[in-house]
Amino acid sequence: MRLAITGITGNIGRGYLNSLSNKDEVKALVRKGGYTTFKKIEPFSFDDDLKYATSFLNDFVKDSVVVHCAALLNSDLYNLEEVIAVNAMLTGALAIATMHTGAPKMIYISTEMIYELKNEHELNSLRSRFVEFCQEYLTHNGKLYDLRMLAQAFIQQNSQFPFGEYNGYALSKYLGEAIINSMPNSATLRITNAYGPGYDNPRLIPRMIQGRLIGHNIIYPKEKRDFVYSNDINTLINTIIEKDLRETFDCKSDETIETQDLADMIIHATPTAYGELTAASISKRQRPEYPVLPAISALTDIIKPTPFKDGFSATLRWHKEQTYHQMKDGRSLQDFLKPGEQIIQTLKGSSTAHLCIVAGTDRVKKVRKVAIYDGVEGNGIAKVANEIKYYQYISKHKPKLASMYPRLVDAKTDETFSSETIEYLDGKNFYQSIKDGDLPINEYRDSVVRFIGCLSDSVLKNCKPAINPYGNLDAYYVERSFSRLRPIEEVLTVQDVITINDVQYTAPHLILSDLLKNERLRDLLKPRIEAFCFHGDLTFLNTVFERKTQNIRLIDPRGHIGNWDPLYDYAKLAFTLGGFGEFVISKEPMVAMKSQGNFVVHFEQIPQISRQLHSEFLNLLAHNQIFRTNVISREPYWQQRIAFAAATHFLADIPFRLYTDNTTATALASYIIGTYYLNKVYEGLKDEVIS
Repeated sequence: MRLAITGITGNIGRGYLNSLSNKDEVKALVRKGGYTTFKKIEPFSFDDDLKYATSFLNDFVKDSVVVHCAALLNSDLYNLEEVIAVNAMLTGALAIATMHTGAPKMIYISTEMIYELKNEHELNSLRSRFVEFCQEYLTHNGKLYDLRMLAQAFIQQNSQFPFGEYNGYALSKYLGEAIINSMPNSATLRITNAYGPGYDNPRLIPRMIQGRLIGHNIIYPKEKRDFVYSNDINTLINTIIEKDLRETFDCKSDETIETQDLADMIIHATPTAYGELTAASISKRQRPEYPVLPAISALTDIIKPTPFKDGFSATLRWHKEQTYHQMKDGRSLQDFLKPGEQIIQTLKGSSTAHLCIVAGTDRVKKVRKVAIYDGVEGNGIAKVANEIKYYQYISKHKPKLASMYPRLVDAKTDETFSSETIEYLDGKNFYQSIKDGDLPINEYRDSVVRFIGCLSDSVLKNCKPAINPYGNLDAYYVERSFSRLRPIEEVLTVQDVITINDVQYTAPHLILSDLLKNERLRDLLKPRIEAFCFHGDLTFLNTVFERKTQNIRLIDPRGHIGNWDPLYDYAKLAFTLGGFGEFVISKEPMVAMKSQGNFVVHFEQIPQISRQLHSEFLNLLAHNQIFRTNVISREPYWQQRIAFAAATHFLADIPFRLYTDNTTATALASYIIGTYYLNKVYEGLKDEVIS
């Protein structure tokens, strides 16, 4: 196709442009200084002064199907003159150019907000006068259209019309429809509540998803809405072109969604996020019984709309892929020191801007953690604020669990930062101690056994049946890993088959795709129980191995107050021993790329004690009486589930390694080692199903 597209920086235009193949010839109106990632675009650059040469518009639309998406949106930022200039006069100028050059078709993206206009004689009269105005003033006698002056002239000519009683955006789109409907070969799409991957303008769904992920509190209207999926809009546009349809289309999916249900879906699918979604009073929005200009056809007359559940999953995954740990320091640590305090040592921590050991005039060491920016799913201001709440909660309600953590000494939070001060524990993380070879293996094993016993005793006695087993499977593991695979494309070319240590393995995206739909495998992997979240990110790097007692203590909890799949955290321990701890701490890369799709993993770099504990880990769990009674008796596939969870933990860690480490080596290691372990458990699961 040869297309002329406007509005390519907006949701609809950009989404349609990105859906096209590189075989399509595309011209696009592009603001000077703007850009697009579409490879074969022919840009027609314009200034923001709303002046267009007639020859410029003629060249733009000539021999092309015009898809007109450009508009100023419904916002108090724009006055009536600006909205009519862009949404109505530009539409008229393009329509006249299309008819003058004999361009084959024009498709106009309108809005369902015009249904809110009153069906009155004065409105219909204004519509007719606008068509006459365009036919008189948007001619080819002149060389330049000054759309702002034309909008002023039209408003002045119709000064008796009560413009102030109408929504300017809806009115301007209504006038745009008037000139489009006067054309011999045109179509109009009335769209509202459009959503989908790539749609990031601050409409309801993106606002709720991003707020939840980043930790902002979002208030949403409690109402019913019909959401239309981006791919359905693209398909409808292509169908209108291919079949030369000329109607006005009502773009609805005919699937009404309660915004409360939408909020619940987002919350259930983002268990590690912190933003609160709060319903406001019931909205009074509704379509008038007798709308002005009823549509002739509906989207559902042409295609079968995408079910909201499917569109939502793809949309949420896209937003997760876009909103990772890309944070910037804004304030100095000195701003958060008290009088007389000094910094003893700075530490590393991915969830904060600053992490250090401080001491006051009493010389007592304490750990200070400060977050001063937004993060995503476990990072930033919201994470530390919830960590503080978690410490306070377990101190009051879970004293056994609280005894495994350092004591919270002080905490302060507001909208610009979160700061906590906790008790200093003398030691190093458990994996570092293993790597340093501080003790023989039997003493490390005894410490792990005591640690498992303390964890199990503090939480597992109150296990309950999982409320949403398949939803938890996706939220904690399958969808979570899927959404975090994309950044690996910055490191290597992803292939379907990967060779690791001379053995071929299936790429993770293929296995995860199967696990989204394979009912038999999903039934094996679903979490059957849940318990209070005793950590949420329990790698051995998030522990302190106390020098005196040789006890393993917990630090840096997720901050989630509520129930959780307990095997998630036990798998994090196995995940640390199986390679994660080594490639994070070691200066030598564990994974080397021999060629595209061919890799070597140096498992021998993992300390012998860590490898031994990794091989024994499931047995150590099985020998704990509380774990046997509360987990094994209810989770028949607990070993496979832990192995699967550990594998997905590698994959889910890719963006954090890529964006927080100073090398791509750890992101590559996450991907390749995760691929290795995921294949091992996947083949075992398939054998289980066959047997």
